[in-house]
Amino acid sequence: MMRRAAVLDAIKDWIPGTVLEFGFGTGIFAYEFYLRGFECSGYEVESKSFDIANELFNKPTKIIDFTNEMPEISGGGLRLFSCIRSFGTHRR
Repeated sequence: MMRRAAVLDAIKDWIPGTVLEFGFGTGIFAYEFYLRGFECSGYEVESKSFDIANELFNKPTKIIDFTNEMPEISGGGLRLFSCIRSFGTHRR
């Protein structure tokens, strides 16, 4: 909860744009950006996390562009983002 509060405090004055989140996990931060007016995309290699995020936030209507394939790998074009973020977790 403290980490979530810190992130939300850090972005409170950001002007909405496009954001790409690497390693989105369950997608909660991408959703927080979406709620604040951002157009969100997310990349996640873990298939279970990818499935959970899509189930939580993209049914019945897709609102966040989650993917587990990089555009240059899957043959799509590259896209520009106003923000690229990844909030890491420190494990000991």
